Amino acid sequence: MTTRIAAVANAAYQLFSSVTEQGASSVSKDGLARLLQLLSNVGTKDVDFDTRLVTDASGTHSPPVLYLHIVENAALSMGIFVLRPGARIPLHDHPDMFGLCRLIHGSLRCRAYSPASASAAAAAKAALAARLLPRWQLPELTAVTLSTDGVFTSASQPLLLTPSEGGYHELQALGDGAAFIDILAPPYDHDLGQRVCRYYREVALPNSEEQNRQHLSADDEQQSKHVYLLEIPQPRDFVCGTVDYTGPKVT
Repeated sequence: MTTRIAAVANAAYQLFSSVTEQGASSVSKDGLARLLQLLSNVGTKDVDFDTRLVTDASGTHSPPVLYLHIVENAALSMGIFVLRPGARIPLHDHPDMFGLCRLIHGSLRCRAYSPASASAAAAAKAALAARLLPRWQLPELTAVTLSTDGVFTSASQPLLLTPSEGGYHELQALGDGAAFIDILAPPYDHDLGQRVCRYYREVALPNSEEQNRQHLSADDEQQSKHVYLLEIPQPRDFVCGTVDYTGPKVT
């Protein structure tokens, strides 16, 4: 009999196997809904997850974040992230990728941003160039809008991130920590540099939105809702260790 986690992996492979060649538009909405439903039924017992990994740190140098690798192929990667109390996965991106997160233990906060449209981003940068920032800084900024800011638990539906929605995000463990199943499709491709994980921080503009609002036109008012991200090196406090996955085999 196919296990629940194997059924999820099989459905994900069938759904995402065409993304690399045909792009995100090839993903079936019905297939995605079915995959999310399958994933929502997976719990700690279905992956043989030991919740002591979340709260028990083995030694003072134990990493605050752990990863349990389940499977990876050309279409997707799947594993379990463990965030110990207070740990976070800093603001980063999933370029041209889908991300599905199913919390199986604890609680976490997800703050996710979506890329602004090319025209909106260009207009916003032009406005910033005129009012706030020197031109030499503008190419480093990525214009985004907030799409998700909420708390997720094992009672929540899986979190869905797409190439157009929520592709920039950070995750913060709450309370006693958290653990979630993570599916990325296609997987990162650091070898060829096609899908590389990059890290960001929000840029604080010289003048606050409230100070500028009285001087903004209707178009500028919309632009003021953008958040600007600056790419940075991987934060030094983000350390991710690995632990062997002991759950049902997935191929």
